[in-house]
Amino acid sequence: MKGIEIRKMNDEDIPRIVDIWYETSVTAHSFISEKYWESNRELMKTQYLPISETYVALINNDIAGFISIIDEYLAAIFVRPDTQGKGIGSSLLNHVKSIRNNLQLKVYMKNQKTIEFYKAHGFAVVSESTDNETDENEFIMEWHK
Repeated sequence: MKGIEIRKMNDEDIPRIVDIWYETSVTAHSFISEKYWESNRELMKTQYLPISETYVALINNDIAGFISIIDEYLAAIFVRPDTQGKGIGSSLLNHVKSIRNNLQLKVYMKNQKTIEFYKAHGFAVVSESTDNETDENEFIMEWHK
């Protein structure tokens, strides 16, 4: 999509990023209680985002999505539901792939749409695990330049 600007997150972006993370998590992970996501909002704001290298995608100066990495671990990629399917997630992922040689992530097995997104971007399933907090099965996926 034309008109997507990607830049590093600043502190003023955090409240909007947390809102996008929450709204998208509830929508994409209907198999997990909304209470779980609500209980993690503060951690996202005060712990996870501050330790991550996070980039935001802007459309008309409005945050449409974000991606967070910690070293070579892709910790989060979320796009507002009303702007999904417009290349924002691909733009964010391609940006991170341009600055890393390897990436690893975890994705819930029930989240088939997201698994297909990652496969289309060159990620492969390397193993399986269970998320201790949600008791959901997940794939560990990797990408190498």
